[in-house]
Amino acid sequence: MGNCTAVPTFRRTPENSNNNTCPTTISSITQNTSSHLPKRETYVVHHNLPSSPESQLWIAIKNRRRYKYKTNRIKTTRYNLITFLPKNLFEQFHRIANIYFAVLIGLNWVPIINAISKQVAFIPLTVILTITAIKDLVEDLKRWRSDSKINKQMTEVYDKASKSFIECKWEDLNVGNVVRVRADQVVPADILLLASSSCE
Repeated sequence: MGNCTAVPTFRRTPENSNNNTCPTTISSITQNTSSHLPKRETYVVHHNLPSSPESQLWIAIKNRRRYKYKTNRIKTTRYNLITFLPKNLFEQFHRIANIYFAVLIGLNWVPIINAISKQVAFIPLTVILTITAIKDLVEDLKRWRSDSKINKQMTEVYDKASKSFIECKWEDLNVGNVVRVRADQVVPADILLLASSSCE
């Protein structure tokens, strides 16, 4: 069945017209009198209307972006090679002690308030920032190694081409994969149980 739409033209004639035109009449077969026919709305009906009209809803449906599922890769690290230095400094200067030392360094550049040499004023803050940055870097490297170890663990995924289960890394799992988990194995992702060989 095709599409069918009825579109009224909304053309009406006024009921009380002041002009002298004669109304539409029809002669009765049984009587010699004339009866007035009421004016009705005209409808235009399109049958099998194609989907070519570019309505706003149709354009939105065609141009909508397909939802991209997130990968199964775990990432708990806070930095990378590019963002480590600026992000680490930004986080460290949220501490009141570091802001205090930075203000002291700024005041040493004023000739009237200058108490100690400018080079000595940089030492406390530089030592604190360096030690904290090294500590954060070591902790982030530990997170990266832990994430890499977890992401590279193997599981069994059903392959449609070979019609059998093949080994796959945890980070390569996608939404819709059929995963086989054996006894005492860690579940690699949030999965829905389809079948089990256990009676429990």
